Amino acid sequence: MLNKQVFTIVCSIFYLLPFSTEANNKVSYCNFYAQTAMTQSEKNISYQCGFKSKYWNPKAVTHNTWCLKSNKGAMQTIEANRKKLLGACYKKFATINNPKNHLELPSSCIESQGRFTPIRSYYDLHTHSKDKLQSPVKEGLIKNDFNHDNIYDYVFIEENSFKRIQLVACFSRKGKPYQRIITNTHLSYAKKNLKGSYHYYIEMQENLLQITKRYTHTKGSSSATLTYQYNGKGFRPLD
Repeated sequence: MLNKQVFTIVCSIFYLLPFSTEANNKVSYCNFYAQTAMTQSEKNISYQCGFKSKYWNPKAVTHNTWCLKSNKGAMQTIEANRKKLLGACYKKFATINNPKNHLELPSSCIESQGRFTPIRSYYDLHTHSKDKLQSPVKEGLIKNDFNHDNIYDYVFIEENSFKRIQLVACFSRKGKPYQRIITNTHLSYAKKNLKGSYHYYIEMQENLLQITKRYTHTKGSSSATLTYQYNGKGFRPLD
């Protein structure tokens, strides 16, 4: 009799195990889905895309609840649609012709001949780039008092009509116009025939400027980071 009870319990465990695993997988997927949906919703707001249906709700918990009550295929379709709509919005937003993508800077920091426009983001046309909206400089603009004169200095990217993008530093000079310095960092722009793409991540680490260049290829990726220090005239690389 005891052996029969043990056999029944063991069978019950093996019977319930697949359902338990399936439930755990769905919970895990829905957590990921909800976070992705919340991020997409935040980008919809940040870039003023204007999408307003219930699928753009900014609360992760709401998306998680929907997901747990729906099938995975339906949620994947919704996520893909949001991604497609955001892509179209990014392409419209991240141009030199969109005033919302421009930066507010002292006039002497802007290229005097008007060939280049300071921007927050650009649209990456690389075939293999997954993230089409590129904002290499963290939060679009670095403001820091590099020369310790209690006046902000700036680091930003600018683009011209030929899709050339370059990194610029602009330093204050008391009683004089800002000094504009074009760095030797020129961002690789989109070419559809390339098998990989370059992405840049530019940010401050304490009082140092850090530039990370990441190459993504169909067979893998690699990255390199350079750190620069202000030396009174501009940035010099640290050994």
